[in-house]
Amino acid sequence: MKVTWTVTPVGYQRIAKRCPSCNIKRDFTPSGAFRVNSQKKVLDVWSIYKCTHCDYTWNISLFSRLHVSKIDRELHHRLMNNDAATVQHFAGDIAMLKRNNAELSGQPDFHVQERWSVCIMLKRVIAGHFTWSPTMQALVKSEAIEAYCFPGGVIQALLREIGAGRPGLFTHVGLGSFVDPRNGGGKANSITREDLVELTEIDGEMKLRYRPFRVDYAIIRGTYADPRGNISLEEEAIDMDAYSMALAAHNSGGKVFVQVRDIVRGGSLNPRHVKVPGILVDKVVEFRGQEQTCLGGYDLTISGQQKRQTSRDAIELVQHPVRRLIARRAARELSAGASTNFGFGIPGGIPGVAPCKARVCPSNRTVSSSAGSLRRVM
Repeated sequence: MKVTWTVTPVGYQRIAKRCPSCNIKRDFTPSGAFRVNSQKKVLDVWSIYKCTHCDYTWNISLFSRLHVSKIDRELHHRLMNNDAATVQHFAGDIAMLKRNNAELSGQPDFHVQERWSVCIMLKRVIAGHFTWSPTMQALVKSEAIEAYCFPGGVIQALLREIGAGRPGLFTHVGLGSFVDPRNGGGKANSITREDLVELTEIDGEMKLRYRPFRVDYAIIRGTYADPRGNISLEEEAIDMDAYSMALAAHNSGGKVFVQVRDIVRGGSLNPRHVKVPGILVDKVVEFRGQEQTCLGGYDLTISGQQKRQTSRDAIELVQHPVRRLIARRAARELSAGASTNFGFGIPGGIPGVAPCKARVCPSNRTVSSSAGSLRRVM
């Protein structure tokens, strides 16, 4: 296993020097610009600094009376273009600072990026789709890993079966499709050879059996956790399959790790809000900066704890003309009192056209996302 850390400075290294304007020693930071003077093929180069308190500018000498033939062309190009990396380089040049009667002040902030060698750690992926990760798509396409593409609902139900210790999932879902073993069994590339789907007959009807597998780790998230590891998802957008994943890993002899926004005192959680009991949890990580969705922050109307007055203009109308045409045609199939599930992708455009195209009043329809959280349109 190989792990690579990339350490990148954030901002510039500060220096300490007496500021003539403040009349005391202050911190100066690079402005990000160089000053270059040329006279008869002789160069003088300075890095322009600013006082962090009053913006007084001060030029630190980098090169003095240097003939143009003695400076690297690439360096000259970077100086003329105020290259940020070059500014950073000279900001940490202790010898240069001493020549200018300046000294380093404090330490710069750093951004550390950790990168794991996915090809070494990952053998196989089983997913409903791979649009969430271009890297994963490339690994599947290049046949660096095994990959199966199963219906999302099948994966969710299979996890419950694994958690219950049953012999897999028996269902008609997938018959005749690409996950049918007669049509490839959901294998996404040529190096994927193990059969995870079997064709079987039950009471005279053909079914598919999705075989169980061992779950070594489950990584899930919630809103709150107490000291005993009980997990509440009360302010999350949806519960998804947190419990099924935790149960599958725990009963497979694996580990369950949970990230939450807050760890609260014992006894403060409403028992009916606990979706994952602490007996299934091995480790809890608190992250106060956790966001509810990619929109950022937490919106209690998304979790259903608050209601927002909406209008016909509150739902965005899909812009692509073909997608809009398909959505309008699908909206004509809506009927009064129907419970409608709008999936991701093209189905997501239907709510935007439903109020004007459907033959029923919006207040008479109950809708849900493909994740299954029900909402009545008001």
